[in-house]
Amino acid sequence: MNKFYLSLFFLLFLQSVWAQRGAQPKQEDIQLAQQFSAAYEDDKLVAIKSQLDIVFSYSNKDKKLVAEERKTEQLMCIKGDCDHYVYEFYDDESEIDDIEVRYRNGKEKDVEAQREYYSQNGIFYSDARVCYFALDFPAQGYQYTVGMTKKYKDIKYFTSVYFSETYPLEERKITFTVPRWAKIELKEMNFAGFDIKKDSRFDTKQQADVITYTLKKMPGLKSERNARGPSHLYPHVLVLGKEYTYKGQKVTLFNSTDDLYAWYRSLVKNVDNDLAGLQAKVDELTAGAGSDEEKVKAIYYWIQDNIRYIAFEDGIAGFQPEACQEVLKNKYGDCKGMANLTKQMLNLAGFDARLVWIGTKRLAYDYSLPSLAVDNHMICSVVLNGQRYFLDATEEFNQLGEYAERIQGREVLIEDGDSFILEKVPVSLASDNAMVIKSQVRIEEESLVGKGSYQFNGESKANFLYNLNNIRSSHREEALRYYLNEDNKSYKVENVESSDMTQRDGEMSLNYDLKWESAVSSYDDEIYVDIDFSKEFQNYTFEEDRKQDYLFSHKIKQKTIVELEIPEGYQASFVPPNLDKQHEDFGFKVNFEVEGNTLRYLKEITVHNAEIRREHFEIWNAYVKELAGSYEQQIVLKKK
Repeated sequence: MNKFYLSLFFLLFLQSVWAQRGAQPKQEDIQLAQQFSAAYEDDKLVAIKSQLDIVFSYSNKDKKLVAEERKTEQLMCIKGDCDHYVYEFYDDESEIDDIEVRYRNGKEKDVEAQREYYSQNGIFYSDARVCYFALDFPAQGYQYTVGMTKKYKDIKYFTSVYFSETYPLEERKITFTVPRWAKIELKEMNFAGFDIKKDSRFDTKQQADVITYTLKKMPGLKSERNARGPSHLYPHVLVLGKEYTYKGQKVTLFNSTDDLYAWYRSLVKNVDNDLAGLQAKVDELTAGAGSDEEKVKAIYYWIQDNIRYIAFEDGIAGFQPEACQEVLKNKYGDCKGMANLTKQMLNLAGFDARLVWIGTKRLAYDYSLPSLAVDNHMICSVVLNGQRYFLDATEEFNQLGEYAERIQGREVLIEDGDSFILEKVPVSLASDNAMVIKSQVRIEEESLVGKGSYQFNGESKANFLYNLNNIRSSHREEALRYYLNEDNKSYKVENVESSDMTQRDGEMSLNYDLKWESAVSSYDDEIYVDIDFSKEFQNYTFEEDRKQDYLFSHKIKQKTIVELEIPEGYQASFVPPNLDKQHEDFGFKVNFEVEGNTLRYLKEITVHNAEIRREHFEIWNAYVKELAGSYEQQIVLKKK
């Protein structure tokens, strides 16, 4: 290395040392970190102060109302040393710049931010990107101040500001500066239970309203399995850009649902659908149909079977359907492309089919709020024999007239020319998803031997078929055995027969021969029998520290019926007591009956609304404990 480069190396080294001098935590920093550590036991990092300044302005370049968000945070490590990734998401309609990191002493730290596309499970392609960099906190009480600016190129895509982070916030201030020439509503969501104060003032210099929210001691976000979406849980503000008048020119954004629909409608009108290639396929699919219902099913089920669902969220394509001929040619599409193909094919078959916008249950909003945040899905509707049906081709095995839990009861926006129709998706009952397990068994030595069956309906059927058909056909028999015996080698399953596993309509069934080894034991003149193999929900309890309601994929109605042939010369000397625990949202029922030489065991488990609320966990856990206690007791048969 020559003298020049050697000198340069040492100069850069000394600059780094000088920058970090005084950055080490002082005793008061360590003491503060210890206090935070006691208050936030599960966290390694806390934001002592956090400031978000959001300013709305007019872009002369883009001729649009835009927004700029400047975020500045004082971050402290509160447990030993720790690493932390600072990140921010952006897309084609936003950008990140002005990244700045400073040590405790105010000296600037060099960081190299990485920018890359952000992928999620189930998303084929998206314009979402993430800007991120790592920070190393070498000791308890170590601090950095981080600043970053995010610019939104069009306010319609700036839909919400969440008040919380993945780490605790001791104090955060969020300030919105709204010029008087812009009409922007800040819709407050989920503020109850949080220490949030609001202050409003008018800035005469800027001729703008300044709204400041101050919150204190906000815990970090904790991800919990099977919880509701963030919009249901965390405090945030929906940014509703309604209209603005700049230099005498008035521009309407989303002042009402009519405006939101008009924008959606404009995107649909610009789709270049070419129907020439669809007619032959429609004629082929409906040729053997004997009724209008059969025609609709033929088209709907063919799309479910032959068009692969992918998520595609790229700029305007995140809102605009792909042309039907492209979806047909590619044999894949996102929800919008599949809905568009379904509509066009049904129209060609002579039906009144329309596009439908909908927000799944993950979202807390409805169409009373004119915002792009209110929906995240598109389906199709068709009027058949005077009744409207909703067709979601992304749900591969839902039959006509049955709907996934995630869209049941949700408000929908149905296209109607230049107008629109608001309706709700029908809601099913738990009994519509009934799964019935039946067994007729007898005792042979130390085993229960006999025949078993499963009967599936509704979403229990759709889920079963989806899981099974996503397994290679060469492994399906093995998968069926695994499903039936739950990988328990003492439960032998043979001669499995099933109904048509591609058939959506009606009930789906499995029939098989079974041998449950070690289910029976004998002592002197008594036989002990374990009657229930699966013991569903035996350990399905909720931890005390769970914060959120628990959501199931669908409403549950599960019945288990076992008929045991009592051996000749024996009688039932003990059966466990019946159990009947019913709550408005769920229930567990176990019943034993003896009639002649047959002992009949009936169990029913019901979850009426596909959810267990946090305030009901204690009751649920108590019921499950009693159910588990029932499972532990054996039937006793005694010689007469």
